[in-house]
Amino acid sequence: MGRGMKKWNAYKTLQEQFEDLDNLYEKQKYMQKPTISEDEIEQINYALTSYDGQKILIKYYRGGQIFEIKTYIKKIDSYHRKLILQDEEIIRFDELLHVESIDMYF
Repeated sequence: MGRGMKKWNAYKTLQEQFEDLDNLYEKQKYMQKPTISEDEIEQINYALTSYDGQKILIKYYRGGQIFEIKTYIKKIDSYHRKLILQDEEIIRFDELLHVESIDMYF
C-alpha cells in the first residue's frame, strides 16, 4: 500500500513557506517616505530652475521604495508639477528627494 501522496506533503508546505517568505521580504523592503527639510526643498528648486541640459542625478520615492536615476530632463512641467525625463518617464515633484547636476564643465 505505501505512503502514496503523503510523502510529498512536506514539499507542498515548503512551497507555501517560500511564498510567505517572499511576501515577508517584500514587506521589509517597503519604507515610509522620508521627510525632506526646507533646505533640501530649496536645493531641489535651485537645481531644477538652473537646469541647462546637463546630466543629473535624481532620487525619488515611489511605491514604498527609493529609486535613483541618472538621466536628462526632457521637460519641466511646473503647471502639472512633474518632470518628464529623456526616456518619457514621469516623476512628480512630490516624489522628489534629491536632485543634483553630475556633469562637470571645466
